[in-house]
Amino acid sequence: MNPRKKEEDKKIKFGICIDPILHQKMEDEMINKSRLIETLVKEHYGKQKSYRGMLVEIIVKSFVKEHLYDSVDELKETLQERLNSNLKFETNVFDVDTKNGHTLGKIHFNDENDTVKIIDFTITSNGVII
Repeated sequence: MNPRKKEEDKKIKFGICIDPILHQKMEDEMINKSRLIETLVKEHYGKQKSYRGMLVEIIVKSFVKEHLYDSVDELKETLQERLNSNLKFETNVFDVDTKNGHTLGKIHFNDENDTVKIIDFTITSNGVII
């Protein structure tokens, strides 16, 4: 007798409607449809921003609007302090540098699923781009 699957290992079965031409292409290429759909769904949700990522972005944007800085070292240090004082999870500001009149940097943190995330930011004369 096979052992029972754990609840978290079970999968849900559902049906979809798809264009017949696409279906035929998958048949011709002998693609496993279940794995293809699961991969696409994981990729889609993996690209969505996490709650922690959104918090980091909000803090970075408000910090840049409120503060002037004299050097990239000062920016890195004060931004790190702001993140540490406002968040209950670890972040790491790194690779802060100035190129072509823009200040670039990265912030490393673990999201809610303990997946490592890195946010790139660029400070321009018009504000910050994340």
